[in-house]
Amino acid sequence: MATATKTRKTRNDTARARADRAEKVAGLVAQIADKAQELATAEGWQRMLTGAAAGLWRYSLNNQLLILAQAAERGISPTQVAGYQTWRSRGRQVRSGEKGLAILAPAGRFLVDLDETEHLGEGRIVELPDGTRKREIIRYRTTYLWDISQTDNLDSGEPTDDQDSGGHADTQPVLVGNLTLQVVDLEELRAGLAAQVAAAGYALSYGTPTAGADGHTDPHTHSVVVGSHLKPLQQVLTLAHELAHIALGHCAPTYGYHAHRGRAEVEAESVAYVLLGACGIDMTDAPIRYVAEWAGNDIDAIRAAATTVTKTAKSLLDALIGAEEDAGEALD
Repeated sequence: MATATKTRKTRNDTARARADRAEKVAGLVAQIADKAQELATAEGWQRMLTGAAAGLWRYSLNNQLLILAQAAERGISPTQVAGYQTWRSRGRQVRSGEKGLAILAPAGRFLVDLDETEHLGEGRIVELPDGTRKREIIRYRTTYLWDISQTDNLDSGEPTDDQDSGGHADTQPVLVGNLTLQVVDLEELRAGLAAQVAAAGYALSYGTPTAGADGHTDPHTHSVVVGSHLKPLQQVLTLAHELAHIALGHCAPTYGYHAHRGRAEVEAESVAYVLLGACGIDMTDAPIRYVAEWAGNDIDAIRAAATTVTKTAKSLLDALIGAEEDAGEALD
């Protein structure tokens, strides 16, 4: 009897834990949906880009929205976020009483009955060898991050070498997500961007772009021209913009740039904003087109564009500084 009672309690506890977990996940998903509505405003889009450039670029769009929403509630401007043990490994301790920023991380893939409701999304239908049809889903768990402003130096209470008060030091490495990004000088950054243009199969030159533009990418000749009349910083900004067009697929024959010019320019400007901001260039005054000019109030289209921007910026930054394993990507 004792064994049976213990088993029943264990099963009940497991069911209760699963229900609690599902409730937490559902709450975070609802929070993502609410925050995504703000992307239709110029201010909301700008906040998303600023957060990504400040250090959130390595997380999925959905987790960025979660971090920004919770941080805003607590008066935090998130820049350098990491898990509890990661901060300890860096010589920092999360202060007692500081509440973590909840994000979603995959807990694994599972096969469930077709009428199973405890999951997010539709999932893929799988037919087993015995003819039984199951749904393959990804379940998610809640994990927590803390911003550097919620931590103290374990040794002396003084700022660590990798903590920069402004986030844009010239020679100090800046902590970004779970990796250290060495802020490069302008010519290093130019060389890194040029290397990615070349890797994409495009020839880069400096001269006179067409139609008086600062830069031009020709998908037919696979060439990129950046204005030779521009100052060095503006040349790097333009180069990042043209690289973004290439990485976003805007130069593909099937894209139809002229038919989707509004969205293409918003995406390219946004990727360049995140890319250069993460590398230490002050993008505060950089112009960003109003995303709703082409999308109206189509939240799904705006969210899809934001996801594209986030993934593309991360891909370019990974190539620029070297990729590391992600801490918790979810719901893309």
